[in-house]
Amino acid sequence: MSFEVRAITLEEVCRVVTVTREQILLIVEEGIVEPEGGRTTGWSFTETQVLAIKKACRLHHDLNLSWDAIALIMDLLEEKAYLEREVERLTLKLRRFE
Repeated sequence: MSFEVRAITLEEVCRVVTVTREQILLIVEEGIVEPEGGRTTGWSFTETQVLAIKKACRLHHDLNLSWDAIALIMDLLEEKAYLEREVERLTLKLRRFE
């Protein structure tokens, strides 16, 4: 079974997320997402990155946070999710020894 991952252009992201090109530039500048491609006209995003952009925009809008604060929050949320998965993995491993 093969899954095709479709690249999403900058213009499509702006339209889908209802965000300006300038906001996307700030999001990329802060390292919240890292699109493929060299120049902005050639940028492409994954669906996961589009979801991250949506989350970042929601945090920016709802909490009126700066983009650098949002980048930090997104990193911390990603780390939290990783640690939760690791705890679950270790818990399952420990149960085998009980």
